[in-house]
Amino acid sequence: MTKNNGNENAQILIILGIVLAISVFLISSLASEIANVDFIVATETQSSLTREFSAIKESFGTTLNYNLAEPYLDNKFNPLKGNITDIENKFEQTREEYFNVSLTHGFLFDAYLNRYTYSFEENNLYYAYVTLLLDDGNARITENVTYSIRFIQY
Repeated sequence: MTKNNGNENAQILIILGIVLAISVFLISSLASEIANVDFIVATETQSSLTREFSAIKESFGTTLNYNLAEPYLDNKFNPLKGNITDIENKFEQTREEYFNVSLTHGFLFDAYLNRYTYSFEENNLYYAYVTLLLDDGNARITENVTYSIRFIQY
Protein backbone atom coordinates (compact mmCIF):
# COMPACT_ATOMS: atom_id res chain seq x y z
CA MET A 1 0.00 0.00 0.00
CA THR A 2 2.84 2.41 0.73
CA LYS A 3 4.46 1.72 -2.60
CA ASN A 4 1.24 2.45 -4.50
CA ASN A 5 0.61 5.66 -2.51
CA GLY A 6 4.12 6.95 -3.38
CA ASN A 7 3.53 6.21 -7.05
CA GLU A 8 0.26 8.23 -6.98
CA ASN A 9 2.06 11.17 -5.30
CA ALA A 10 4.74 11.11 -8.00
CA GLN A 11 2.12 11.12 -10.75
CA ILE A 12 0.31 14.05 -9.14
CA LEU A 13 3.59 15.99 -8.87
CA ILE A 14 4.39 15.34 -12.55
CA ILE A 15 0.91 16.45 -13.63
CA LEU A 16 1.18 19.62 -11.47
CA GLY A 17 4.59 20.33 -12.99
CA ILE A 18 3.18 19.99 -16.51
CA VAL A 19 0.19 22.20 -15.67
CA LEU A 20 2.52 24.82 -14.15
CA ALA A 21 4.79 24.79 -17.21
CA ILE A 22 1.83 25.19 -19.57
CA SER A 23 0.44 28.03 -17.40
CA VAL A 24 3.74 29.91 -17.48
CA PHE A 25 3.93 29.46 -21.26
CA LEU A 26 0.34 30.70 -21.76
CA ILE A 27 0.80 33.71 -19.48
CA SER A 28 4.01 34.76 -21.23
CA SER A 29 2.35 34.33 -24.66
CA LEU A 30 -0.64 36.43 -23.59
CA ALA A 31 1.59 39.13 -22.15
CA SER A 32 3.52 39.27 -25.41
CA GLU A 33 0.30 39.53 -27.44
CA ILE A 34 -1.07 42.28 -25.22
CA ALA A 35 2.13 44.27 -25.62
CA ASN A 36 2.00 43.89 -29.41
CA VAL A 37 -1.69 44.76 -29.68
CA ASP A 38 -1.18 47.94 -27.68
CA PHE A 39 1.66 48.99 -29.99
CA ILE A 40 -0.33 48.22 -33.14
CA VAL A 41 -3.34 50.20 -31.93
CA ALA A 42 -1.19 53.24 -31.15
CA THR A 43 0.39 53.11 -34.61
CA GLU A 44 -2.99 52.70 -36.32
CA THR A 45 -4.43 55.64 -34.37
CA GLN A 46 -1.56 57.89 -35.42
CA SER A 47 -1.85 56.99 -39.10
CA SER A 48 -5.64 57.40 -38.87
CA LEU A 49 -5.18 60.88 -37.39
CA THR A 50 -2.80 61.80 -40.21
CA ARG A 51 -5.20 60.54 -42.88
CA GLU A 52 -8.14 62.38 -41.33
CA PHE A 53 -6.13 65.61 -41.09
CA SER A 54 -5.04 65.35 -44.74
CA ALA A 55 -8.65 64.89 -45.86
CA ILE A 56 -9.80 67.87 -43.80
CA LYS A 57 -6.93 70.05 -45.00
CA GLU A 58 -7.73 69.30 -48.66
CA SER A 59 -11.49 69.88 -48.44
CA PHE A 60 -11.92 72.67 -45.86
CA GLY A 61 -11.14 75.52 -48.29
CA THR A 62 -13.53 74.21 -50.95
CA THR A 63 -16.30 73.86 -48.38
CA LEU A 64 -15.67 77.40 -47.14
CA ASN A 65 -15.82 78.69 -50.72
CA TYR A 66 -19.17 76.92 -51.31
CA ASN A 67 -20.56 78.19 -48.00
CA LEU A 68 -19.69 81.74 -49.08
CA ALA A 69 -21.47 81.30 -52.42
CA GLU A 70 -25.06 82.36 -52.78
CA PRO A 71 -27.67 80.03 -54.33
CA TYR A 72 -29.33 80.89 -57.63
CA LEU A 73 -33.11 80.79 -57.95
CA ASP A 74 -32.90 77.12 -58.98
CA ASN A 75 -31.00 76.37 -55.72
CA LYS A 76 -27.73 75.58 -57.47
CA PHE A 77 -24.64 77.08 -55.89
CA ASN A 78 -22.47 79.37 -57.95
CA PRO A 79 -19.03 79.64 -56.37
CA LEU A 80 -18.40 82.76 -58.45
CA LYS A 81 -20.98 84.96 -56.65
CA GLY A 82 -20.54 85.79 -53.02
CA ASN A 83 -19.81 88.38 -50.38
CA ILE A 84 -16.50 88.37 -48.51
CA THR A 85 -17.92 90.48 -45.67
CA ASP A 86 -19.80 87.39 -44.50
CA ILE A 87 -16.62 85.30 -44.26
CA GLU A 88 -16.52 85.18 -40.45
CA ASN A 89 -20.06 83.75 -40.18
CA LYS A 90 -19.51 81.33 -43.06
CA PHE A 91 -16.16 80.29 -41.62
CA GLU A 92 -17.86 79.49 -38.30
CA GLN A 93 -20.51 77.48 -40.17
CA THR A 94 -17.80 75.50 -42.01
CA ARG A 95 -15.85 74.95 -38.78
CA GLU A 96 -18.96 73.58 -37.04
CA GLU A 97 -19.71 71.22 -39.94
CA TYR A 98 -16.19 69.77 -39.79
CA PHE A 99 -16.26 69.68 -35.99
CA ASN A 100 -19.43 67.56 -35.98
CA VAL A 101 -18.21 65.13 -38.64
CA SER A 102 -14.79 64.71 -36.97
CA LEU A 103 -16.43 64.10 -33.61
CA THR A 104 -18.33 61.14 -35.04
CA HIS A 105 -14.95 59.70 -36.13
CA GLY A 106 -13.51 60.13 -32.63
CA PHE A 107 -11.46 63.26 -33.33
CA LEU A 108 -11.64 66.77 -31.95
CA PHE A 109 -11.38 69.38 -34.73
CA ASP A 110 -10.95 73.12 -34.47
CA ALA A 111 -10.08 75.90 -36.89
CA TYR A 112 -9.25 79.59 -36.58
CA LEU A 113 -9.58 82.26 -39.23
CA ASN A 114 -6.42 84.29 -38.72
CA ARG A 115 -7.07 86.82 -41.50
CA TYR A 116 -8.21 87.16 -45.11
CA THR A 117 -6.88 89.38 -47.89
CA TYR A 118 -7.70 90.34 -51.45
CA SER A 119 -5.25 89.31 -54.15
CA PHE A 120 -4.16 92.38 -56.08
CA GLU A 121 -2.44 90.22 -58.70
CA GLU A 122 -5.60 88.39 -59.78
CA ASN A 123 -9.20 89.62 -59.86
CA ASN A 124 -11.89 87.95 -57.78
CA LEU A 125 -9.39 86.04 -55.66
CA TYR A 126 -9.12 86.19 -51.89
CA TYR A 127 -6.82 84.36 -49.50
CA ALA A 128 -8.01 82.97 -46.19
CA TYR A 129 -5.24 82.25 -43.67
CA VAL A 130 -6.47 79.47 -41.41
CA THR A 131 -5.08 77.40 -38.52
CA LEU A 132 -6.37 73.81 -38.48
CA LEU A 133 -6.17 71.57 -35.42
CA LEU A 134 -7.06 67.88 -35.09
CA ASP A 135 -6.70 65.90 -31.86
CA ASP A 136 -7.42 62.25 -31.04
CA GLY A 137 -6.70 62.44 -27.30
CA ASN A 138 -3.17 61.04 -27.69
CA ALA A 139 -1.72 63.18 -30.47
CA ARG A 140 -2.43 66.56 -32.02
CA ILE A 141 -1.76 67.99 -35.47
CA THR A 142 -1.80 71.76 -35.98
CA GLU A 143 -1.00 73.52 -39.24
CA ASN A 144 -1.37 76.97 -40.75
CA VAL A 145 -2.96 76.77 -44.19
CA THR A 146 -3.74 79.35 -46.88
CA TYR A 147 -6.86 78.80 -48.98
CA SER A 148 -7.73 80.54 -52.24
CA ILE A 149 -11.32 81.70 -52.37
CA ARG A 150 -12.60 82.79 -55.75
CA PHE A 151 -15.86 84.59 -56.47
CA ILE A 152 -17.22 87.85 -57.80
CA GLN A 153 -18.28 90.36 -55.15
CA TYR A 154 -21.84 91.58 -55.51
